[in-house]
Amino acid sequence: MADDKDAGVLIIEQNGGQTAGEAGHDLTQLVIHLAKLGARALLSANGYDVEKALKVIDGWAEQAVAQAGTP
Repeated sequence: MADDKDAGVLIIEQNGGQTAGEAGHDLTQLVIHLAKLGARALLSANGYDVEKALKVIDGWAEQAVAQAGTP
């Protein structure tokens, strides 16, 4: 998402970011910039080791799945 704006916009729109007009454009840009910032922070926190960063993301995904299954 952080490197492919078209894919990022599609992901945002598919997940509720369908605000019309300038406000929608501004929201989309904000989310893209936050994704870039998050990616950079995650990589730098793990010494720019992509494998470590991906393990962190996998852990977060597993936690999200586990939490989604609990009421």
